[in-house]
Amino acid sequence: MAVHSSPARAHEFWLAPSAYVASVGDTVRVSAFSGMGFRGEARRYAHARVVRFVAVDAERTDLADSGLEGDSVFASVVARDAGGLLIAYESNAASIELPGAEFDRYLEEDGLDVPLALRRASGVKDGLQRERYARRAKTWVSGPSWRRACTVTGLALELVPLADPGCEQHLSLRVLFRGRPLVGGGGAGMAPAARTRHGRARASQARLGRLRGRGALGQAGRGAPAHGGGRRMAGFLRAHGAIR
Repeated sequence: MAVHSSPARAHEFWLAPSAYVASVGDTVRVSAFSGMGFRGEARRYAHARVVRFVAVDAERTDLADSGLEGDSVFASVVARDAGGLLIAYESNAASIELPGAEFDRYLEEDGLDVPLALRRASGVKDGLQRERYARRAKTWVSGPSWRRACTVTGLALELVPLADPGCEQHLSLRVLFRGRPLVGGGGAGMAPAARTRHGRARASQARLGRLRGRGALGQAGRGAPAHGGGRRMAGFLRAHGAIR
């Protein structure tokens, strides 16, 4: 089901392949959505927003020029084999502006405790508030060559599995910022996971633990969107200048 969502309500961004298993020669169409609870509206491809868009199977393919401007399909990828296909996307930064009270509610709903605390400490309440954000997401089309899912694709903020993402109930991850393990941060991070049942994705929450460069993501079943970053972790990064 698609619903309209304003930028402030589009808390989640994810890639959605047309299939979560592919055989040799199959075409996998990749779309993107934003919304809440993995229910939202399809995004339209905008070439000017793309920083990185790649597919990894037996080889690495640059997808940045694959999409048609304004199309709901970001790319169509032909599987070279049945080993599995990793797709990663990163956008450049954009901004949203909200009135102060609405901005605080947005921070509270998203669990962005650090920037919210900084705002309260500064005494800033009124006027338009601006947030700059970028979108980074990955998805995995399952296959026996699961180590492809562990490929570091170069996203500025990236979650990298340490085991087969289709088989582990609790998946361990490396958290990388600009290619290096993320170190520091006194808070707990949250990252969305999803369960696929009868073709529908359901959002859940999984605790990453302290931001020490590794975490654990609760996951059930194959076909779960691999999300490009936790909301509270993103709040920590924004507050410390890591995301601009």
